[in-house]
Amino acid sequence: MKPSEARTKLISMLKEISDRKIRMNALKAAATYLKTHNIVEKKVCKARIITFYSMWLDKINSADKKEKISLLRRLLSIARK
Repeated sequence: MKPSEARTKLISMLKEISDRKIRMNALKAAATYLKTHNIVEKKVCKARIITFYSMWLDKINSADKKEKISLLRRLLSIARK
């Protein structure tokens, strides 16, 4: 998968979040993650994206939370390049 494909898939996954407040925070963290070159800021934003997505999955009681989080982690690592 190319980094551009990973970015679009990542953004589409975050846009699926039904809770508006969590979705806006996740998208803001994703935008910062994709723009910044600072290593520390990238790690913080990556953790925030995973946290917001996890919060939403807990809220909707998702059965396949582990698989979705692992997919999100893979997309974040590919999109970084």
